[in-house]
Amino acid sequence: IQQLTSIELQALTTSQIQQLTSSELQALTTAQIQQLTSTELQALTTAQVQQLESSDLRALTTAQIQQLTSTELQALTTSQIQQLTSTELQALTTAQIQQLTSTELQALTTAQIQELTSTELQALTTAQIQQLTSTELQALTTAQVQQLESSDLRALTTAQIQQLTSTELQALTTAQIQQLTSTELQALTTLQIEQLTTAQIQQLTSDELQALTTAQIQHLTSAELQALTTLHIQQLTSTELQALTTSQIQQLTSTELQALTTAQIQQLTSIELQALTTAQIQQLSSTELQALTTAQIQQLTSTELQALTTSQIQQLTSTELQVLTTAQIQQLTSIELQALTTAQIEQLTSTELQALTTAQIQQLTSTELQALTTAQLQELTSTELQALTTAQIQQLTSTELQALT
Repeated sequence: IQQLTSIELQALTTSQIQQLTSSELQALTTAQIQQLTSTELQALTTAQVQQLESSDLRALTTAQIQQLTSTELQALTTSQIQQLTSTELQALTTAQIQQLTSTELQALTTAQIQELTSTELQALTTAQIQQLTSTELQALTTAQVQQLESSDLRALTTAQIQQLTSTELQALTTAQIQQLTSTELQALTTLQIEQLTTAQIQQLTSDELQALTTAQIQHLTSAELQALTTLHIQQLTSTELQALTTSQIQQLTSTELQALTTAQIQQLTSIELQALTTAQIQQLSSTELQALTTAQIQQLTSTELQALTTSQIQQLTSTELQVLTTAQIQQLTSIELQALTTAQIEQLTSTELQALTTAQIQQLTSTELQALTTAQLQELTSTELQALTTAQIQQLTSTELQALT
């Protein structure tokens, strides 16, 4: 067999080729293998293909590799698949790639996986993508990950999504991130959520953001939370907002806090409100303050109340002022009391007025004292009246003095 010249080999008919025994095929030299015509190669039976040695397979030229039929390709054993060189693998046409069976795909070594070209990766069908093992997926290079098409990404199963490494996740382009389905996003483990880059977080669509589970929301890092755009913040659902931990609430930037809609402000839980830092409290806009419900107002801590600026105090509505508890009234600082407008003074209830401490009474300005209605004056306790300084007494109007009977 080894004495046959290339001319003699190429003269063999397809019938004669099919009559060659495994011993004769394996006896062919690499030079003789390379002389086989495409017709002769395609004439090989599946049994003969499976008898080819690794040296024979490796001897095939790229042109010969591309001439193998789908039947011949599918006849290759897992051992033979693993013997294909990077040159031979890269020589496979897109049609041939799509003919590889799940067994053959799963037989590829990590080194072979990394040799697949972008064209070959993109040629894989959705069914083939779903057959890739976790080892093969994790073997993909960052360049290969970035070459995956949206259809390939969407074909990944939840189990496969969870097998992606942090390097692979972070390699996904912003365009690829936007192509992930809500099911795939929800499949990401909490650890994977923490591994997303801030750039990727900023590219999440509203649908993707709203698809995140409460567990995933709670695992957004401070960097990821602060990377959310104002539009993102406004697209958070009430469930997602209420899922934020106290630590996450304290990581929200002033821009993010001010981006919250009135509806979202009203969805914050008492624990979340009480978690706000004094700096964050001072960043709340007048619209947001006025959006707080009566229940939320009553949940503000003394530290938070005392953190309100004079401007914010003056923005509180009459309803909000009137729902303050006696304990909260007593926590107002002298600066905050003196910041109340005459209209706000007139809205204080008798219970709130009577809750003022003697120290607070003595801090009321002449304008505020003169703003008190006769009904309010008559509600002041004897202790409060006695606490008025001589200067304050002198500022009472004749109408107010007459009311003190």
